[in-house]
Amino acid sequence: MLRSRPVLLAIAAFFAFGLMPIFTREAQANILAIAAWRAILVAAIFGVWTLIAEGGPKALWPDKTTAKLGTWYGLALALASSTFVGGYAFTTVANTIFLHNLAPVVAFPLAWWLYQERLSASAITGAAVAVLGVGMLSGVSLFQVSNYASSRFLLGDFLSLISAIGYALVLVLTRLVRKKETPLLGTLWVAWVVAAVSLSAIGLSFGVMTISWSALLWVLGLAAICTNIPFYLLNLSMKHIPAGLASVLSMSEVIFATAVGILVYSEQLAFIGWLGGALVVVGLLYPLTNPEGAEEVPVEDDREVRPLQAATLRARSWRLGLALLLFNAGAIVLFVTSNASGIVLSWAGLCMLIRLAGRPALQILGPRFSRAIHWMSGGSALAIGLGLSIQTQWLTAQTSLLVLATACITAWLDRYLANQEHAEDRETQPLMHLALGAIAFGQIFSFMPHPASRWWMGIAAVAVGLQAWTVLLAALRGRLSHDRLSTAPGVARLESLGHAATGFRPASVALFVGYAMGGIHIVPAGHQAIVEQWGKPDPAAHPPGLLVRLPPPIDTVRMVNVEGSRQVQIMDSLTPLLCRPDEDPTAPNQAETEASAERTMGKTMVSLEMSLHYKVSDPHLFAYGSLEPETAIAALGRSALIETVAAHTQHEVLVDQISEIEQEVLDKTQALADHSQLGIKLESVHLIHAAVPTPVLSAFLDVASAKSDEETLQKKAMAYRFDRLPRAAGEAQTLTTAAEIEQIQRTARAQVDLDEFKAISNGIADDRAQSMERLQMEHIERVLERANLIIAPESIGLWLDSSTRLQPTNLPAPEGP
Repeated sequence: MLRSRPVLLAIAAFFAFGLMPIFTREAQANILAIAAWRAILVAAIFGVWTLIAEGGPKALWPDKTTAKLGTWYGLALALASSTFVGGYAFTTVANTIFLHNLAPVVAFPLAWWLYQERLSASAITGAAVAVLGVGMLSGVSLFQVSNYASSRFLLGDFLSLISAIGYALVLVLTRLVRKKETPLLGTLWVAWVVAAVSLSAIGLSFGVMTISWSALLWVLGLAAICTNIPFYLLNLSMKHIPAGLASVLSMSEVIFATAVGILVYSEQLAFIGWLGGALVVVGLLYPLTNPEGAEEVPVEDDREVRPLQAATLRARSWRLGLALLLFNAGAIVLFVTSNASGIVLSWAGLCMLIRLAGRPALQILGPRFSRAIHWMSGGSALAIGLGLSIQTQWLTAQTSLLVLATACITAWLDRYLANQEHAEDRETQPLMHLALGAIAFGQIFSFMPHPASRWWMGIAAVAVGLQAWTVLLAALRGRLSHDRLSTAPGVARLESLGHAATGFRPASVALFVGYAMGGIHIVPAGHQAIVEQWGKPDPAAHPPGLLVRLPPPIDTVRMVNVEGSRQVQIMDSLTPLLCRPDEDPTAPNQAETEASAERTMGKTMVSLEMSLHYKVSDPHLFAYGSLEPETAIAALGRSALIETVAAHTQHEVLVDQISEIEQEVLDKTQALADHSQLGIKLESVHLIHAAVPTPVLSAFLDVASAKSDEETLQKKAMAYRFDRLPRAAGEAQTLTTAAEIEQIQRTARAQVDLDEFKAISNGIADDRAQSMERLQMEHIERVLERANLIIAPESIGLWLDSSTRLQPTNLPAPEGP
């Protein structure tokens, strides 16, 4: 048995880790920035702590071993923190939590590889049960189609899986640090300095390091309370706790974080979540209360295989066929009727196959196939456990006589055939019988209907999961194909629970208690409960709180949410709605436009998607006014939408009057709902999408393009008109002014000429000879102005061109002055 003090220290550390959501949520900053600043502050606090407690400044200079271990430690912290943040950013919170808590799957082999830490069957069993519980508690949805259709979800799931590896490395390295006995605070200081540098580099690369001062104060609390103290406590405890067991205890953080959400933030938890939380607690307590201690997993079992008796082989063959029928029956139920009970039936059948087929397969194939049988069986059991943990949130006990008959007949036949086997070879499968009995009880309760039907389906899933983990445990121990599975270490205790639960007295008590608890109801806040006694509803609704009535089918309770806002989607994108044609500004009047549209079926069309938001005003009318209230509300809303859209033009619906149309639809839908007595009060109507129908989109675009071209041409014409008219007026004014100027110039010139001629005339009259000579010279001057003259001395010859040369001549000297 482990000492209690290290275990309590570890649980206290994980409790402090569980308080992280408070500080992270209140900081209201980027998650990656919070992680980086937390690492910086944690490194600073550990640095001061090291200075004070471990010998002053020299303690900050680690030796080679401390530096090496601290560096690897810090890189593991940075890997776990950054990828965990990435998982939150890209995938769902449920997937991130579940995948991150798969750390034990990695921690066990890492601890064995690094320092040959022996594994205990109780730790493996506890980890398996706790992982199943975490899957149910978180509501993980890894197998949803949307996850595989979105690369974002796949990336987030991958990062979350890497964070599990990083977290396992942190736990394993913590144990290694304690084994090497390096300085505790000095090692943590080195590790967080490395983590701070790594996370800061990542934060700076994404540009998210800026946070407010108020956020920094919350991050300081996150560092001191939820990081420094718990890491110190964890390192103290892991000097005595194996890394594998510490990875199992780390799942208590999920329990503490869930409790914080419920107590501090009033978050609601479904029944399957409560059941998952109980499984996590069971998985945590199992290795702590199991006295077997740490055991080394045998690599090979060389014991001689004892063959099965002939009677056992005959009965075992029938049981294997029965398991195969159960597997196929569950698949048929699931795919034909969509009854989620088929999931548990199929998993139960597969689990029976891998449990019962080990020894017959080894006897037929020979000892050389022993390892292959163990690996295949263990892998199949692991797949069953993970599959159940992922799918339990969809398990409901839908009424099915086929499922009820299959569970009852299979349980009775398997028990009968088990009694036919030899006592030394008998495999009783009490957990499987518990699962089949729970399925049968769930079907019986669903006929009432009774809320305990979901509880029984949850118990069935847990029983099948535990059966799968016993197979995995036996495969790891090498006992699956050599001996009875119930003799494997750790299996007997689990199967004793199945034996105790399948007895007549415990089953009767469980049946009675489950039935009686169906009369205890908790009416949540914001809800009202309507009690039906033998199908007749009470006139008064019950307020929130505890409600105790007789169990179904005597009294049944219907919960009605009267404060929460509900939403109904009305999708008309595939059914175009008719509206009035748009007004034509070129038409003589709108009446002629509409008459022409009616004659030519000229209605225009739009496609709309609308959402109605409403609250329940009268729970009785809402519960009994219609078999399907949301369908009725959607039909009334669509009718109001069609009527409203028909009275508006396409342009009004798409552009101008969206808010007015929403208000009209709201008023008309409310009036119709009041007339139909549905007991609702509409809050708002939103046109989510308004567009032209796809089949006529090309024609609509052509019309819109033609109208746009028309408007463009009209605008161009108007622009040309406004450009040309002022320009023509300016040109006309310019011509008029030029003509007036020319008139003035010509008039002035004519006057000058007249005055000149008058002067000449007067001169001729006074001295005729002199006047004639002057006129002759002026005439010669005007003529010679257009002539090219060359004046040269007589002794120089001139070349006029290539063919003409003027010889010098002796011209007589000119006479006269």
